[in-house]
Amino acid sequence: QLLRAYSDLSPVVRNLVVMVKLWAKASGVSGAATGNLSTYSLTLMALYLLQVDTSTNMPTLDVSLFKGDGPVPKQAKQKWECSQMLSHLLFRFFWFYSGKFQ
Repeated sequence: QLLRAYSDLSPVVRNLVVMVKLWAKASGVSGAATGNLSTYSLTLMALYLLQVDTSTNMPTLDVSLFKGDGPVPKQAKQKWECSQMLSHLLFRFFWFYSGKFQ
């Protein structure tokens, strides 16, 4: 439910997550079974970037609204627009996690 709610905020969310996962797979750095980051971890990393990056300021959803299954609760549906291009967000992802994140 929570991941669905974030992807419902804007197509940018889903697109960034997909791009990060594709990069990780192509680079051989994904796959928890082989000691790498899981796709779930990569998803959380992308969401966190969108939340803390001052150019995007994606809202943080209240996790207490989610029960784990079923549709996204009405109270969790929010309006959010991201004016950044996907290529810029992907660049910010690499920039953020290669040095700024500590």
